[in-house]
Amino acid sequence: MEKITVKAFSTSANLGPGFDILALAHNAFCDELTMEKNPDSPYGSIRIIANGVPTEVEKNSAGLSLLKLFHEYGIRESVTIRIKKNVPVGAGLGGSGCSSASSVAAVNELFDLGISRDEQIRFAMEGEAASSGSAHPDNVAASIYGNLVSVNSLNPPRARNINIGLELKLLSIIPETHINGKTGMARSMIPHQITLESHVQNSRSLSSLIAGFMSGKRDLIQEGMNDYVVETSRISMFPFYWEIKENALRNNAVGACVSGAGPTILILYDGETNIKAIEERSRYIMNASGLNYRMVHSVPSEGIIIERSE
Repeated sequence: MEKITVKAFSTSANLGPGFDILALAHNAFCDELTMEKNPDSPYGSIRIIANGVPTEVEKNSAGLSLLKLFHEYGIRESVTIRIKKNVPVGAGLGGSGCSSASSVAAVNELFDLGISRDEQIRFAMEGEAASSGSAHPDNVAASIYGNLVSVNSLNPPRARNINIGLELKLLSIIPETHINGKTGMARSMIPHQITLESHVQNSRSLSSLIAGFMSGKRDLIQEGMNDYVVETSRISMFPFYWEIKENALRNNAVGACVSGAGPTILILYDGETNIKAIEERSRYIMNASGLNYRMVHSVPSEGIIIERSE
């Protein structure tokens, strides 16, 4: 029986001022999803076997995406999916997005549907509601496209890669803490209205950040990776962030931000950065916070990898 195996890499969304717009795929972690047709099950059923995540279809990001896709494409065959979770759940590293993007890519391949990457985003983002309560496209777009992406349209979803004009490396500082409903909570903390000044400040940051990535000018990235709306509204969730960021910039990091909804802190660096000093001071700050944590180095990664087997 034919099997489709899909690998999807971890992602970091927002990158400072790019809330629900920018996301970056990296090889810090990689989820693996295997899908096969299951003729012994009732038509149109979805069976999920997974570690560390819900296996009820409606509560699983992969399952929720598939329900919508099966309904729209009239798929009546049954499938079994096995999810090997390696991306930490609830860490702000796109764990739910990896699962939903992988499931959509697997069905597209298994049933030869010919769904474009942007259409895959449309289905995969629906699965994000299983963990956050709302459908958002940035993480799944990075999982599908790989590297750095910008979500340029929501209805219909449309994303495009942004070239990174310098040799970028990444350090993820990942606190080992779990908050039930963290992503939904983090989104609820964002103000519904902002001042014109804050809007202009964030627009300047976002334009500088994108220009810095495309040109490879690290000073533009440093200036641009500052947010005046989302990160400031969520600071109570990760009080260690500002000290880590300030130290990273003192040691010539390319930039630092909260990864997605946190609590992971993402530090961008290159050959000009004193990464050893950043690691040493970050350990001191995290130890003082009383939280267990780990540090993972990575680089930007490709998009989803698909393998067929019997």
